[in-house]
Amino acid sequence: MAVGVQKLTTRAVSLPKIQEGKFAFFISGHGYAGYRKTLGQGLGLAITSEKPFLEVIDIALPHIKDILDEMCDDAKHQMKQLSSDHIGSWSRAVTCCDGCWLIRGHFSQNCTFVIKNYTTGALLYYGHLSMRGADRICDEELWQGTAKAAEGHLSQKLWAQAKEEGLKVAINWQDADSSSAKGFRYSFSNEQESKVMLCGGHVGRAHGKRLEELKGMSSFSPAFIALHKSHFPAVESVKCCCAGKKHTFVATRNKPVCGCIGPGFIQNAKRNHYCALVQAGNSPEKYRETMLTLDKYHSRDIHEWEGESCSFHPLTKCSCKECDSDENGFYPDMKCPGQPYRSAHPLKCEFHGLAYEIECAERAKKAETVIDPDMGKGHSNLPEATFSVVTKFRAKDTNLHQKHYQASTNLGLIQANMTWLYKQRGPEYHWIVDLYSRMGLPVLSAIQEIVSLFQLIAK
Repeated sequence: MAVGVQKLTTRAVSLPKIQEGKFAFFISGHGYAGYRKTLGQGLGLAITSEKPFLEVIDIALPHIKDILDEMCDDAKHQMKQLSSDHIGSWSRAVTCCDGCWLIRGHFSQNCTFVIKNYTTGALLYYGHLSMRGADRICDEELWQGTAKAAEGHLSQKLWAQAKEEGLKVAINWQDADSSSAKGFRYSFSNEQESKVMLCGGHVGRAHGKRLEELKGMSSFSPAFIALHKSHFPAVESVKCCCAGKKHTFVATRNKPVCGCIGPGFIQNAKRNHYCALVQAGNSPEKYRETMLTLDKYHSRDIHEWEGESCSFHPLTKCSCKECDSDENGFYPDMKCPGQPYRSAHPLKCEFHGLAYEIECAERAKKAETVIDPDMGKGHSNLPEATFSVVTKFRAKDTNLHQKHYQASTNLGLIQANMTWLYKQRGPEYHWIVDLYSRMGLPVLSAIQEIVSLFQLIAK
């Protein structure tokens, strides 16, 4: 039920007037450091201690958590209203999940993990772990493990909660993080009923990173040879054609004259992988075939062989640059004679040609985890978009303690959920107005105007 602005202004004020300024700083994403710098250095006001600022967080956190929990409960209720055989329902849920840290690296002391409804974008579950705090600040126990282990722990904890509440997951889209997948499998072990699918974007980036590694190699390691020699016997003897030499590049094209893997080839390879994802549609087999075509033929500038041909690009392309192509790059009504399609960066080096063939074969093996027969390719963009909003409410250059981290991160999770809330609760709802009401603060006319502006932009 949407909350009316006029109704909220009649409630009693629970915060002292002097604390309202601190609260305003907090909900707009400024911590104590920003509050002290603005009021102290900017306005010359006496700012003596962070204790009053922390008191505001103490008062606000329960209300913020209530708003966020109610949003999650509403999203779950919406799924339960759908027919059990409906994709995206409580009995056939399609989810996506991911974790993030306050700052990058093994030294981060705060971690968050979220599970979202893939079909609607609504937040279903969230959890935090913090290593920093004191008895006078924290109500919950601090995380005693490492930053690396935090995501896997939260994944296991939240998926166990979802399982206990009766959620049945048909598909979970995520990145290739193994600890997150293990957390999911701890509660949803039946791989036929609950599939873990990989984000196409992450698979493409991993493909590009692997090619960057292969670019600098001139021979294979013993471990690599032992792993692949049964299927690729040449891996034991093949060497780079220019081993020990400095690459010479074709001017302005990032193309090694020797035909090894170069920057230009990698850019094209990543683009070709994306085309393979798109044109595969709902067929894992199509994705597999395209990746195997890329390594054996297309990368060597061979586009027709034994009665077959490359299916993801035209064999003849426009030469006049005026013919119209369709969304897949083909020319349904070519007006000019055209010219044969040529790969811009063909691999002539036997070593790098074999290296690319092995890499594409590895991607082809995982076709069933990248392309779903019902949904096609998928992504984990929803959690990542959520985390980009979260950073607006907590500074990365300040190592926050547990309670401050949870309060500010929860505000970001609420804001990131506003698109779904707009559809469910109507354009008159805004979390700022709701929070002011629960805090017992008056909603001033200027706040109403700004909220109304947000609502107008959302329309």
